[in-house]
Amino acid sequence: MPKVKRRYAGALKLAGTVVTIFGAAILYLRLFAGTVQQRLPSPDGSMVAECRVLGFTAATDSPATTVQLRTKFNPFRHTVFSGLLYGGDVNISWADSGTLVVKCHRCSNADIRGMEQKWNTVSIRYLMTESNKP
Repeated sequence: MPKVKRRYAGALKLAGTVVTIFGAAILYLRLFAGTVQQRLPSPDGSMVAECRVLGFTAATDSPATTVQLRTKFNPFRHTVFSGLLYGGDVNISWADSGTLVVKCHRCSNADIRGMEQKWNTVSIRYLMTESNKP
């Protein structure tokens, strides 16, 4: 009997280690994935908007661009805009404390994956332009 218990204990330790490593990898990617292009706090400082470029797409695809919102003290972000822009670019700005403006330049060929209109207390406006001027 003692050998059987040791075998189960070893299997449980291995399973626990695998789950811990997998969880740590997911947490790391969730918090630190991508390159921050812009980071803007809201005028009242309660929210933070970030524009990130995620480079881990297929070789034939454009890097994924996202706009994410989070509250001031929360490290976990919520994606409100995402897409493959194929040469386009995104700029963000705050119209006021409750309105985020997302400007997408040269986005006619973009593959937009998500465009939320509201998150938490923030309304999101989108301006799609074809000009090269931000």
